[in-house]
Parts: sequence; C-alpha cells; structure tokens
Amino acid sequence: MTDSLNPDPTAAGHDGESNAFDQSSIDDFLGLNLGPFGGAPVPVKEALVRAQSVSQARIPLIEAVLDRHVKALTSSARRITSDMVEIRLDRVTSQRFQPYLDSIALPALIAVFHAQPWGGAGLLTVDSALVYALVDVMFGGASDLEPAVVEGRPFSQIELHVLENFTKIVLDDLSTAFSAFAPVTFALSHFETTPRFAAIARPQSVIALATVRVNFGNLAGDFDLVLPLSTLEPVKDLFSGNFGEDKTAGEDLWQSALKREVMLSEATLTAVLDEIKVPLRQVLDYAIGDTILLEKGPQDRVELRCGDIVLSEGLLGRAGRHIAVSLTEAVRQRPRDP
Repeated sequence: MTDSLNPDPTAAGHDGESNAFDQSSIDDFLGLNLGPFGGAPVPVKEALVRAQSVSQARIPLIEAVLDRHVKALTSSARRITSDMVEIRLDRVTSQRFQPYLDSIALPALIAVFHAQPWGGAGLLTVDSALVYALVDVMFGGASDLEPAVVEGRPFSQIELHVLENFTKIVLDDLSTAFSAFAPVTFALSHFETTPRFAAIARPQSVIALATVRVNFGNLAGDFDLVLPLSTLEPVKDLFSGNFGEDKTAGEDLWQSALKREVMLSEATLTAVLDEIKVPLRQVLDYAIGDTILLEKGPQDRVELRCGDIVLSEGLLGRAGRHIAVSLTEAVRQRPRDP
C-alpha cells in the first residue's frame, strides 16, 4: 500500500535516501512517537498529556510581574547585604510539575509557601551555590572569594536561618509585585530538602517556572520560583489581558517608593512677618543696635512659606516659652507675590 504522504516510494535523492517525510518522521518531529523500545506509538491525546513543555499563552502577564519582583528584590538585597548585588530574571517557562521535581539538583533547599487568600501553594527552590554565597556575604565575606565547593552534606542551622530570612524577603517583594494586580500574601510554610516531599500539585499539573540568577561578584547562585496554574486560577482573568490594560499600571512600584520617600523627606518652614525693599547702600551701613521698621503691626498675619510657596497664614503669638503661629487659613501652592 502506498503511503499517502509519499506517493512514490522509489523517489530518493542521489544518495539513495528518501527526501520526503514519512509518518514516522512526522511523529518524531511532533514528539508523538513515544512508544517504548520502538513499540506501538502512544495515542495523540496521551502524548499531549505526557508532554513536559506546555504553552505559556494562558498567563502572558506573569513575566511582567516577575520583572517587577526582580527590581524590588535587587533593592532589598542591597539593603541587607550592604554590597553590590545583581539579580536578573533568567527565564520564564511552563512545564509539568513532576518533570520539574525530577530535575532539581541536590543538595537544594525547597521553601513551601502559601498564597493567601488565593488558597494555593508554591515553591521557592534555592540551589546550594546560592545558599553558600548568602552565608559568605551575610557574615562579611568578600564578594571576590572563590565559590564554595558543593559538599553534599545537610545544611547547618546557620545556613537554614540565613536562607529563611532571604526567603521571607523574596516572598514579601513577590507579594508586593502581584498585589499591583490582585491583593495576595505569600507566606512561608516550611522547608524541604527532598523534592518528593514538596509535592504541592499533581504530577501532570502545569506550573509557571521562573529561574532567577543572583550574583555577588564571583559568588553566584540560582533560585526557582514555582507557581502552579491552579494557584493562579482565582485571578487568571487578571493575567490574561495585555500589559497596557493593567488598571494600576500608573501606580508602578517605583512610583509608590518615590511617594513614600517624598512623604518622609524634611522641608524647611519659614514664618515671614514682613518684607521691605531698601537700598544696598543702607544694608551695608547696618550696624548692631540699628532698628528696622516694618510695615506690619502685631495683629497682622504672618505667612508660612516653604521655599517660594505660601502654605498658610496665621497670627503671631506665644505658647509657653515659645513664639508660635496660630493658623487662620490654608493656602496650597499659591505663587509668591512679586
């Protein structure tokens, strides 16, 4: 019987091999010929279920949120380490949960956390290189040290304590990044060192996997952020639109941080009773004991200024041993009179 995809079985190139795809080649190309030891091919439906890589089209905004997270985490890490640190989002992919667990290189620390109030869970997997780098930097080690050799031993209590603090910072910044779309708190539950004990989803569940690279000079390491799509299910509609449709896009993280810093900054407030114009010659002739006559009386109002902006007006008085101003009105951003 002639193959419908290759009507002419004798058609071949100059080297005697066929130039056309047969059904087996198509199956191999599509990854559907999964039968063991050349046995019967796996049906298409089962092959799709077993496929390790999946489409990321369901959560197009997840990478934008993680970019925000990495920027915030960079600032947080610099504060706690007092050293230059570079954090970058290495890649964002989607795959099945069980193949990811099987791919975790040991030794590693796996932090299990819960998403409240979404009701799901996630994983933060930190490789041993990052654990050793964090301990070195946190205890004053130079960033130009050679990376520590992976010993394959259990992690000490000091290493666990350092990683617990780092994990809480990562989760706090992650909560802030996601809260721009939907309120959520990622709370640390516990640590695992064996991947099979960190089964927070079914083996064939789809997960969003983000790998983040952390560099302290010569010291570096990675951590993986794992969020099953079942965890994102309550808010999946918010992550399925375009980034330009983000209702809080104008309230980006840097804007919120700038607003906080501005509100905490100090401003000089000046109480001005009166201003007069005098010749420069007269100013140069002023001496100790001279009297300067103003055109304001004791009952006239004084202006409270910040720079050239009049903020308010009031009456001059006394409160205890201090001279005070009793506000009579609030005038915001009124230009100074020429």
